[in-house]
Amino acid sequence: MNAEKPIVYYISGLSADHRIYQFLMIDGYESKAIEWAKHEEYDTMASYASKLIQQIDTTKPVVLIGTSLGGMMSIEIAKQIKVEHTFLISSIKTRFEQPAYFKFFRSFPMYEWLPNSVMGNPDFFMRFLFPAGMKKEWKELFADMFNKWSPAFLRWAMKAALNWTNETKIENYTHFHGDNDLVFPHKHIQNFQLIQGGTHIMVITKAREIKKLIEDTMNK
Repeated sequence: MNAEKPIVYYISGLSADHRIYQFLMIDGYESKAIEWAKHEEYDTMASYASKLIQQIDTTKPVVLIGTSLGGMMSIEIAKQIKVEHTFLISSIKTRFEQPAYFKFFRSFPMYEWLPNSVMGNPDFFMRFLFPAGMKKEWKELFADMFNKWSPAFLRWAMKAALNWTNETKIENYTHFHGDNDLVFPHKHIQNFQLIQGGTHIMVITKAREIKKLIEDTMNK
């Protein structure tokens, strides 16, 4: 790591916010949550990432921690500015790691046809994210975060992610991925650290383990 301590920037996943990192704040470092910005329909992942960069102090060393869609955005940010290290959680790095269903939804964009009453219903999405036995307070947290997202942004974000064509492999990254991730199955992922029992929301459920791994890397 740089002799000057970096600022750690956290980017949440789709339908979430900074609260997913409540158990993963890195001790001894200044931390800032990057807020999702207003999008335009023509925005790509790359052009949207440039909007998020406006929240980053590029005069100081930067470390990014991104989960799911936030990890993909971290990749795009790291392609545009200097980043000391990028930590990816439950995400993908290139189009080669996309699961097979991405191709299906590019051809049949069901998210464009669903009414707002469905797109704005957290229960519709959470059934795909939460394994049996998930703690009630975690489900309530994700439902509260989800309710702050508009159906228009969800549609744009899904389209942008599905059409992400990145082939660039960034330098200085660490990728954590769970063996029970149903959104991005780990069989498609390359060069990562496997988290046993980790699901797509292991940023919360495996926070202690991931935090230790991140701190070990940053304090080398």
